[in-house]
Amino acid sequence: MRFALAFAVGLLGLLAPPAGAITVDNGLVFLRPDGTEVAYPGAVRVWCGPWASDVPVRSVHVQVGARGRPYWHLSAVLADVRRDPVVRLPHAFIFDRPSEALLFAVDGTNELSSAEEEASGRITFRRVRCGPRLRIRFRVDATLGSEFADGAPLRVRGTFAASK
Repeated sequence: MRFALAFAVGLLGLLAPPAGAITVDNGLVFLRPDGTEVAYPGAVRVWCGPWASDVPVRSVHVQVGARGRPYWHLSAVLADVRRDPVVRLPHAFIFDRPSEALLFAVDGTNELSSAEEEASGRITFRRVRCGPRLRIRFRVDATLGSEFADGAPLRVRGTFAASK
């Protein structure tokens, strides 16, 4: 999938993104308990498809960064977040019967999730649409719990939006 961001270009004003490109506004901030921010560099990928290769539940996905490095990933079941746009945390489910949404992040050697019992807060979806005019907009005000007994939680705040 090709990506492009709309940029302000000097005296020419705004340059419209090419047809089929995705415009992203990533305002999510991930904070460690000591107040330092986790940097998630790298590409942003947004797509619709099954929850997983072996779980055909229609979902929307956002990934920032690359696996094997610091990254975060959100998956949301389309029908669920359209019907009830607020996901209260923690929210867990059986792996092959996903519901609502899951936010997962890697910070160095720590792996964190909205499904852990130490998670709290909410993810609020304001817009979710798949197809040729893909759109997703959500706000997070939450703490992700570590998947490791000695791992520290991660605070997440802000908004994310992407559209074609």
